[in-house]
Amino acid sequence: AALGRSLIRQRLPAGTEIYTAAYSPDGQTLALAGGDKLGRVRVWDAISGAPVVTLTGHSGLIYSLDYSPDSKHLVSGGADGTARLWDRATGYPLVAWIAQSGKAVQSVAYSPDGSRILTAGADKQAAVWAITTTQALTVSRVFTLPHGDGVIFSATYSPDGTHVATGSDRGSVIVWNGTGQAVFTLRDCKGNTAQPCLGKAHDDRVTSISYRPPLGYEILTTSFDGTAKIWSARDGTLRRTLRGHTSRVRHAAYSADGNTILTVADDYTARLWDSESGSSETVLLGHTAEVYTGAFSPDGNQIMTAGNDNTVRLWTAGSGEEYPTLHAGSPLYSAVYSPDGRNVLTAGLAGRAQLWDAATGRLKPGAFQADLNPARLPAAVYNPAGNRIVTASRDGHAYIYSLITGTQLLAYDGRGSGVTSADWSRDGKRIADGNRNGTIQVWDALSGTTLLTLTDGIKQGLINSVAWSADGARLVSASADGAARVWDTAQGGAPLLVLPHNAIVYSAAYSPDGTRIVTASTGGLHEAGGMARVWDAATSRLLLTLRGHSKGVLAAAYSPDGTQIVTASEDQTAKVWDAADGRELLTLRGHSNKLYGTIGYSPDGRRILTVSLDGTARQYAANLDDLLALADTRITRSLRPNERASFLGEILPTPTPIPNAPVTPSVGLVTAGLVTATVTPLVRTGPPNPSATRTP
Repeated sequence: AALGRSLIRQRLPAGTEIYTAAYSPDGQTLALAGGDKLGRVRVWDAISGAPVVTLTGHSGLIYSLDYSPDSKHLVSGGADGTARLWDRATGYPLVAWIAQSGKAVQSVAYSPDGSRILTAGADKQAAVWAITTTQALTVSRVFTLPHGDGVIFSATYSPDGTHVATGSDRGSVIVWNGTGQAVFTLRDCKGNTAQPCLGKAHDDRVTSISYRPPLGYEILTTSFDGTAKIWSARDGTLRRTLRGHTSRVRHAAYSADGNTILTVADDYTARLWDSESGSSETVLLGHTAEVYTGAFSPDGNQIMTAGNDNTVRLWTAGSGEEYPTLHAGSPLYSAVYSPDGRNVLTAGLAGRAQLWDAATGRLKPGAFQADLNPARLPAAVYNPAGNRIVTASRDGHAYIYSLITGTQLLAYDGRGSGVTSADWSRDGKRIADGNRNGTIQVWDALSGTTLLTLTDGIKQGLINSVAWSADGARLVSASADGAARVWDTAQGGAPLLVLPHNAIVYSAAYSPDGTRIVTASTGGLHEAGGMARVWDAATSRLLLTLRGHSKGVLAAAYSPDGTQIVTASEDQTAKVWDAADGRELLTLRGHSNKLYGTIGYSPDGRRILTVSLDGTARQYAANLDDLLALADTRITRSLRPNERASFLGEILPTPTPIPNAPVTPSVGLVTAGLVTATVTPLVRTGPPNPSATRTP
């Protein structure tokens, strides 16, 4: 199963554990209740997360909620032995009644036509109540379903309203018809062919029951025995058992189309399953305690989970997918996105340039592949149009290939020295390459004619990278002699600027607006780890030093909007930094060998691409909100306040009252306190992170 495939959209601090939650059928609101001993039901806007109304009237814990089919009313049941009906819009109580002989009401559900309410609970039976609105709204008992085998923790209607299913704390499930007669009992015979089968549906408490929409031909049950089971609604035959949770399963729900199942459990996770195959597709991580309830929004675009960690998590279903890893099978030196972001071009030790589908992580079938084995390929780069590439080869040449025909168009002679790097000018007319002998050559991309040879007049040492400015007027190079240099691409000659380092410089790149340059290097003498530096591109003044990697920094690049810098290191990690103040934002892990050669963003800025000697190229969500959300799905607990302040520089907003929020008249209730979207842009304060130093 994919871990955390769906990104968290919002996390709502509920203030107490949540036992039950329900979306209104119109998708506008989300009702939550649970461990609040004051018996409050809180209703939130399902889109924005803003509080709408708080319902008060229960005198204890609330165990179950359900909306009427027209979304106008909400029914609740709780430990005080009452069921209560509310007006959703105003929060006014409409009617309350003793439902289960005064004992705890564990389950409430509307009939599909909205004319009846089903309750069940600690008196070991369920009851069907008719709703009448002739003069005042009233409820009256129609019949009782004497389940009898323990406390009934779940009861529900079939989609057509002709049947009811009830489940008890002793593992039994009974299906009833519309007149209150038992039709059959669900039994798991566990392979025992002896008749009659005396098994029960589950080995422990049945915690939830759902019919599969839209037709209801299957029944889904969950249990403290750690399983969910799917049964035939026609005859009660067991069809599939869903195993994957490592603790008690608390609840399950179907998506509106019935194709996906959501389960939540005491193992702190929620899972998504394929309804037909019973295979687990996704594990949603991030809760820090037992997950008690979950649901799909009516439109299927959102998933809600809530539980004992006092938070409600809203997940954007089907988006935020962690991008696939590209497995090349041999060390990689370079990986870049195509100009449209759909493909990835890799080059490496095997002397092979390959084209990959960025969405699937697979080699493009029948696509271009340049094989120059045994010559190593330090780099491969697209032209701006995306229809050609240039490769830098240790055999002393740079090669241009057509991605349309797959043929080699040009071989540029690097004058006997291995070509270590290459970059295409933004107008597509020129190519610059760096060489092992310390020279840079600029040449015509169509004819291969040499236009300029750039050298400092001394032995610079190996050129590790070259990069054009956006306007094509300048080049910046990084070399092994401990300097980066800025060159005039019109006149040539000596470098315009020298950016001094006290160690090997592996990478240099311009910011999108051309005003800054970021360089990557190893640590110098008596310096631990590597660093990246940010320079003024006009004056060579050092502006920022980015420290945080434990080993040398081998690549650095700006995001397309210039707000972030990403670095790649020998310590097997990449880091994301704030380009303005040098604050370290996040560390990206996953590689098993040092990152090497290149690092960069997709053209739309939404992905980061890393490459490593472990033979893989990895893609990460690049938007900070997405990165934090993706990280949130992987950690097993929430960051503590001091950790959030230290690692993220974040101050959590304090709850503020929502003006004019309606309340029920019975109690002057509190409606303030919901802070939405912990993955919205962070509020930051104080000095920059110590890992970044600003040069005055």
